[in-house]
Amino acid sequence: MSTANENSDNKSLETGKHGWDNEQKKDGQPQAGALPSVYTVDDQILQWDGIVDEYLVSGDLGEAEKNILEFNAEHQHHILIKKAIFKAMEKQAYERELVSRLLSVFYNRIIDSSKIAQGFQYALDSVEDASIDIPDAKDTLAKFLARAIIDEVLPPKFLRTCEKIAKSDASKEVIKSAGALVSYDHGSERLERIWGPGDMSSVKRLKQEAKTIIEEFLQNDDLKEAELCLRKLNTPSFHFQVVKQAVRLALDTTNQSKKIMRLLKYLASTGLFSQYQLVRGFKCCYETLGDIILDVPTAENLLDNLTKEARTEGWLPEDFEKV
Repeated sequence: MSTANENSDNKSLETGKHGWDNEQKKDGQPQAGALPSVYTVDDQILQWDGIVDEYLVSGDLGEAEKNILEFNAEHQHHILIKKAIFKAMEKQAYERELVSRLLSVFYNRIIDSSKIAQGFQYALDSVEDASIDIPDAKDTLAKFLARAIIDEVLPPKFLRTCEKIAKSDASKEVIKSAGALVSYDHGSERLERIWGPGDMSSVKRLKQEAKTIIEEFLQNDDLKEAELCLRKLNTPSFHFQVVKQAVRLALDTTNQSKKIMRLLKYLASTGLFSQYQLVRGFKCCYETLGDIILDVPTAENLLDNLTKEARTEGWLPEDFEKV
């Protein structure tokens, strides 16, 4: 992201000399939603960066909610919205759908509607600068706006209001494009799938494709081909699901478990699967162990053995713990 956008984040925080928001002090004391003085402006920005980055990797709304509430900075939620939108722009359809879903789920529950609107306004104000680093920033922001309106996260009048105060030709272009998307015939149906084949609506398809890739590997034993096919899916945030499916298959077909573990080890060694995704995939198996045992009574012992093997070989951390 450009320096100009980072500077706008700094200005929007408007912290007082004690590190609290100016509107969050009364009689010299921090009020609810204010930040303690230990947080500098840079600390605050880094904190929001971390929360968004973790969510885009994990896709875990529950964990995102916990992190947002623990940070206890309601007056800065517009910064969170803007950062989530711009960071998702630099990712793929899957991550963009994650952000659209976060907006819908957290609307007026975790994040006040006024802060969501303010976050979008900040994004519009910054879209011209963002376009320097992200060529499709205007098109993507228009889609985020249109989707938010269809999801009733933003009111339709939001576009009219923004048009009156637009600061650049780029922001006016975004507003016009978003309006056109909303007004199309069958707009709701199209916008629900606005992010295309990699969005959350295609998770079922992605799971099936991942299963097919694993099964084909078991037949041809071609590690590089499996890696190539997984890379073509282009959904890094989905990798934990692939790990989960692979481990589950290893539990179901114990005669194939060595090949499956070799595949996972290889994908870890290439860097395609991050340790976070590997850990999360194994944890998901432990979380659903009660269901797995119904089909595979020895599943717990088998899973413990697979986990021990992965830790010994170094592609699961030594301190890995079951749920």
